[in-house]
Order: sequence, then C-alpha cells, then structure tokens
Amino acid sequence: MMGARGFFLPFAMTPYVKEEYSKLGVAEHHMDQIPTSMRDVYVLTDSWYAATSLIHNVLQRGWHFIGGLKSNRVLLNGCIPQPVRDWANQ
Repeated sequence: MMGARGFFLPFAMTPYVKEEYSKLGVAEHHMDQIPTSMRDVYVLTDSWYAATSLIHNVLQRGWHFIGGLKSNRVLLNGCIPQPVRDWANQ
C-alpha cells in the first residue's frame, strides 16, 4: 500500500503461481519495485512472511518490518536462541 494525504492504494498485485515463484520471491520482487527515494517505508506482513531472509532484506533497505511470529520461530535473544513461545511467556 502507498499512502499520501489520507488516501491509500495497493502498490502492486501479482497472482501467485506456485510453479513459477516462491511467496518470498514475489514479496522481494514487489519490494524491488518501490523507488529508492521513498521515505518511511513500512513492510506489514502476516506471520508466514516473517522469515529471516525477508526481514534482513527489509532492514538492509533502511525500512521497517511489522509482522506476526509463529510460536515455533526461534529468536536470537542476546545471541542465545530462544523459542518465541518461551520469550512470550516471560
């Protein structure tokens, strides 16, 4: 979505064809289409897209990532691997 002055529109839509692209590949292709001059880019995803490769790609561009995490994901908490479910129960 792109927004300005209170109006928001989808930035890009691509049908997912399993035999041609991975879902992460489609997401990265969409990110490649965003002009580098864009400021304050926030990438909002569901928990399926909260993969290390995509998050690193977003952060390397200086953007912000917002997404849910599945309970079976593992976080590095001070270089110590910790399952999300354990972290959430603290």
